[in-house]
Amino acid sequence: MWKRRTSRRTLLRCLLLACTMLAAGMLTGCQQALFIDGEQRSQYGRYQEQHGDYRPETEEGPFGIERPALRRRLRPLGTQ
Repeated sequence: MWKRRTSRRTLLRCLLLACTMLAAGMLTGCQQALFIDGEQRSQYGRYQEQHGDYRPETEEGPFGIERPALRRRLRPLGTQ
């Protein structure tokens, strides 16, 4: 009987601690965006922009929905 009571107590304490940590993590969250829109994320992107070979990250699809411009970005350099 004694072991059963202590195991329930420790289980409740662990559950309370987990809920408290989860609530604290959800309340604090991220303060700023990790990447700012329009800012180049790498040296390679800055190099391309300076040399006039800038390729946009997204393009408008056939139904007006934005989608990643993968074909344009993965095309070999020097081809238009």
